[in-house]
Amino acid sequence: MNGSCSARRRSLVRAQLTRLDRAARRDPARAARTVLDTATAFDHRDVDIQERALDVVARHLGAAGDSVLPELRTAAARISPGLAQRAAELLGGAPDQFSEPYTDMLPPVPEPRPVPDPIETVFEVAEELAAVVANDQDVVTFERVLDGLVRHAHLDRVALAEALKPVMRRQPRSDMDCTQSDVYDVAAALRGDEPRELHFTVRLKYRSVSPAGELLRARLAEAIDIIEADAQPFLLAVPTDSTGALDAAVLVRRISVLDGHGVTPAPVDLAQALLRVSPTADEKVLSAAGRIGSDAGQRLARWLREGGLPHWDCGPPDWPDAHSHRRPTEWLSHARPEPAPGPPLLPAAATLIGPRQDHGLSDPMVPFWLAQLPHHRDVVLARDYFRYRVFMRGRWAHALPFAAESGGPAGFALHLALAYTLTYDRPRERDAAVDALLVLAARGQLNARLLGRQLAELLRGGEIEANRVTASLRTAAETGAYATVWSVLEAALPQLLCDPVVRGTGALLALGVDCASRCAAKGGIAEVTTAAARSGSSQVVKNARLLRDVLG
Repeated sequence: MNGSCSARRRSLVRAQLTRLDRAARRDPARAARTVLDTATAFDHRDVDIQERALDVVARHLGAAGDSVLPELRTAAARISPGLAQRAAELLGGAPDQFSEPYTDMLPPVPEPRPVPDPIETVFEVAEELAAVVANDQDVVTFERVLDGLVRHAHLDRVALAEALKPVMRRQPRSDMDCTQSDVYDVAAALRGDEPRELHFTVRLKYRSVSPAGELLRARLAEAIDIIEADAQPFLLAVPTDSTGALDAAVLVRRISVLDGHGVTPAPVDLAQALLRVSPTADEKVLSAAGRIGSDAGQRLARWLREGGLPHWDCGPPDWPDAHSHRRPTEWLSHARPEPAPGPPLLPAAATLIGPRQDHGLSDPMVPFWLAQLPHHRDVVLARDYFRYRVFMRGRWAHALPFAAESGGPAGFALHLALAYTLTYDRPRERDAAVDALLVLAARGQLNARLLGRQLAELLRGGEIEANRVTASLRTAAETGAYATVWSVLEAALPQLLCDPVVRGTGALLALGVDCASRCAAKGGIAEVTTAAARSGSSQVVKNARLLRDVLG
């Protein structure tokens, strides 16, 4: 539901309450029917509507008589906890919503999803290739296909080429950037087919490419070279987890096998494998890596001993005070600290981390970008998303839950991505943000104070719409995450209530009343208390008073 539609529906409910009130004033004999009809508004999601309904019931309850009380009490069981005390005083009884301690009902923490074993037959390679060409969003399918092409070309290139023939009729669509469906060109080269007109090596000479696209292009070109030279029996960089992560023990074994056959790993493949390998403190794994005599083995051993690519903060240290005049897309920096800590990067890895001049590429983010750096999601988001993609609403939201399940710190960039996506115009995109918020909360990685402050700054700067923030946060709350949503609102409301009060704050206060009541939050907020003390009956003032009373 969009904001204007919601406003119209609220206006209709208010108008109906007014008509019921007037009818009972003109004819007190209709009071009983009036209060019962009015009570149907007690389960409206807008606290302001519920309060208006309670006002109408209070005015006409005396004329209606005690016979209506049982039905009114049943209806009042659905009223916002912030109004429960008043309803209990009016209708009799006592609110008992919090007889037991409240706990959020968050989704289960996502379990690691292991990548299946390598593809066993040439026919399965062909089948999976067709799946990638049809839908290039699945990281696991792409990685298994690329490895399957290298692996089965080494075993029986002729048989593989024949098995691929039927699926080569359908070419992938052309994109500005390099995508996973460009693995089609590796299969075509393996078969000796004439390159298609939009072959990735030709297409990307004249177009801007994302850093992730550059690394993917290098991997695809290198895979063609490996197949032509029969230089390597399999790829090192195939992840062991659907997020793109690669188990350290598995990578040690893979390099050991290549070392035993006297094979030097291809440099781009090794670079991607190092970026994906999961940190480990297991001495058995570290010792096994140290015993590999090749350069690749020693590089891996050093990488693991030094903890791999270090993490760094992509947010400004003096935010928001020193950044109020800057666009939110300029709040971030992906730049690696200098001098660069950690072990040296291979050139292909530096493509993702090093300096790069952006040329306005506007293709949407896709999951494989995150899977290239599965332990550094904040760096990926800071670099590749905000400069151009923040304004392309709805074109990347499907990747946000993938980011929430990925590894590495959930930092400034991830939370800013979440804040923006909560306000996209289409509910489907906002739902993706809600899913990501709940996953982060379930994993204990949601910085509610940071998200709340970011939402407040964006709202105050007019960058996002308050009605969409309210709708998204309400959706999250109604899954059973009232305490989580309250913690976000608790951080946002003080900034929103500063003069001039941000438009739409009244609805966020109403949501805060509901959330704080349900999770039994206590502790006053000075800005809420100040707003509640103002004269008048605006939505902000009325809801601030309700929230003040709830917080105690």
